[in-house]
Amino acid sequence: MFNVFKNKQSDKVEQRSNNDLDKNLGKDSMQKLILAELPSLRRYAYSLTQNQHDMEDLLQALVEKLLVQSIPADVKPLPWMLRVAKNLWIDELRKQKSKGTEIAVEEFDVAASDNIEGDFNRNIELQRMQKAIAQLPDNQREVLSLVTSAEMSYADAAAILDVPIGTIMSRLARARENLSKLLTP
Repeated sequence: MFNVFKNKQSDKVEQRSNNDLDKNLGKDSMQKLILAELPSLRRYAYSLTQNQHDMEDLLQALVEKLLVQSIPADVKPLPWMLRVAKNLWIDELRKQKSKGTEIAVEEFDVAASDNIEGDFNRNIELQRMQKAIAQLPDNQREVLSLVTSAEMSYADAAAILDVPIGTIMSRLARARENLSKLLTP
């Protein structure tokens, strides 16, 4: 993955890998980086929380934390941000567990359109998929989300979850197998 920076003196575009980012990004640079990665962060937060309200809360906490922390010099920004999100969610689950509250799974809402029957059928299929994904063990759901929704490589997913690549591949295979069983009538 490459970021493009403009050279002010010669107006040439220089490509630098994410590993070359300075350790102490300025506040403006960090805000731009967060905004650029926001769709991936949002998808991953939703995959962790499985509902819109908790996703928004997690995303808010994540952005606040990212704005006060600096990115370590030897890491890629997106995997590092996703790992921070995962750790924040684990902390939230621990808080909820100690309070004795449950996490509710929200139904997926499809916007109204002219094709009501098609939307209805699509909504049913999306709800079935969401329920099936929610039934997966956490470790399989996380890997499935990272590799499919966040479009991470196996190596990046392994770095985020701090497990070997082989574990990522086996969890993903088990997740796909379990989804197939859950979705087959």
